[in-house]
Amino acid sequence: MGYAAPAKPAVKKGKGGRLARRSAEDIEKVIGLIVAQLGKHKGGLRSEQIQKELKLSKKEIVGPLTQAVAAKTIAKKGQKRATVHLVK
Repeated sequence: MGYAAPAKPAVKKGKGGRLARRSAEDIEKVIGLIVAQLGKHKGGLRSEQIQKELKLSKKEIVGPLTQAVAAKTIAKKGQKRATVHLVK
């Protein structure tokens, strides 16, 4: 008897745990959503505000935010919880 391996890793639900690995396209899609949302708010938004408006968890948004800042798609100012992300 052979056991079939699952095609995709299971996505954990609830609190804790890691997210399943996302494709580059999935990350680009989230970055696009972030840029579009920041475009509506000229004063910028904090990470928590972006999460709330896009209905994403912190784990889903941290990586794309970091990549967007590194690629200079968006800018950030401030430190720690006072960090505001802006469209360039």
